[in-house]
Amino acid sequence: MGYPFAIKDNIDLAGVPTTAACPDYAYTPKEHATVVRRLIDSGAVPVGKTNLDQFATGLVGTRSPYGETHNALKDELISGGSSAGSSVAVARGQAAFALGTDTAGSGRVPAALNGLFGFKPSLGAWSTKGVVPACASLDCVTVFTNLLDDVYSVDKVVRALDKKNSWSKSMPSPLPALPQKIYLPKTDLVFYGPYGTQYKRVWLDTIKKICKSGIPVEMIENNLFSEAGRLLYEGPFVSERWADLGDFVTSHPGALYPVTEKILRSGEKHTASELFSSVHQLAHFKSKARDLLKDAVLIMPTAGGTWTREQVRNDPIRTNSMMGGFTNHCNLLDWIYVRSLSHPWRLPKKCHLGSPFFHFLNMKILS
Repeated sequence: MGYPFAIKDNIDLAGVPTTAACPDYAYTPKEHATVVRRLIDSGAVPVGKTNLDQFATGLVGTRSPYGETHNALKDELISGGSSAGSSVAVARGQAAFALGTDTAGSGRVPAALNGLFGFKPSLGAWSTKGVVPACASLDCVTVFTNLLDDVYSVDKVVRALDKKNSWSKSMPSPLPALPQKIYLPKTDLVFYGPYGTQYKRVWLDTIKKICKSGIPVEMIENNLFSEAGRLLYEGPFVSERWADLGDFVTSHPGALYPVTEKILRSGEKHTASELFSSVHQLAHFKSKARDLLKDAVLIMPTAGGTWTREQVRNDPIRTNSMMGGFTNHCNLLDWIYVRSLSHPWRLPKKCHLGSPFFHFLNMKILS
C-alpha cells in the first residue's frame, strides 16, 4: 500500500507505549496488533499513535489527560470519540488513513463530525488481538479515510481469520448489490446542540432525496433499535468493561478521569441474572432485526447533532449519551456491515449488502 497511517492509542504498535489515554496503565508491546502487522506487511507506514477518550469510554474526544481533541472543521466543537485523534489526523491530512475502534459508535461518530468515511466491520471480521478491550465481545477495529476506495483497500488487507484471537471469524467481504428496500425511521428523531436545527433540516432534505432514488422506501418504528441500544450502558452489558479493567481501577486509585471511573464502576452493581435477562432480550431484538433488514438498508443519521467542548465539560454525561443515540445498538445487534457517508447523500451504484445490512448517513454541515 505504501500509505502513512495513524493508530489509536489502544491498539498495539511494537516498541511504542500503549496508554489507552491512561499513563498509569501504559505498557510497551513487543509485537504489533494483528491489524497493524498486516498493514505494515502490505507496505503501509505507521506514523504515530493518536489520542482517545480514556479506555475508549466516550463519544466526545474530551476525556483524556493528554488534552481535548479539537474538531478539524470548527475548533470549538468536539471531535467526537472515542477515536478522536485518529479522525482528526486524517481530516487534517496528517495521515492517509487511521485505525480506530468501535464499541458504541467510536469509529463512526468521529467520522461524521470531521467529514470522513468511517467503516465499522462485522464483529470478528478484523482481528482485535493487540487491542485494549472496552467490551471485548463487542469491540471492532475501524478505519477512517477520505476516500471510499481506501476503505475497501484497508479491508482487503486486514480482513482474515486470526487463529490467535478468540473473537476472530472467517468472514468474506459482502458481495456488491443494491438493496431491495430502504427503511427510514418513522419516529421523530431527536436533534440537539448548537447546530441541531441545521442537522434536522439536512436530514429532512436527505429523506426527500432518498424517496427519489427509485428504490422502494418504507417508514418503520425506531423503538427496536433504541431499546437495544439502551442495553449497552443502562443495563448489565457495561459489566464487561468492569470485568476487563476493574482490577486496574481498584489497584490504581485516582488514575482515571472521574467520569470514566464512574462509568466503569457502574458495571460492579449488576447480577448474573440481570445479565442473562438482557442476553435473552437482546436475542429477541437480533431476531426481529435480522428478519426486518434482510436485503434492505436502514438509513439514519450517525449523530443527531454535536456540542461545543465547553458544553461537554459542563454536562459530560448527558452530552456524551446523546451522541450515541443512533449508534449504541449496532454492535449489540451485530450488523453485518456499516458504512458512514460524510458527503452529500447519493445512493451508490452498488452497495455492499449483507444480511442484515445497516447503512448510516452522516450529515456534513460544518465545512
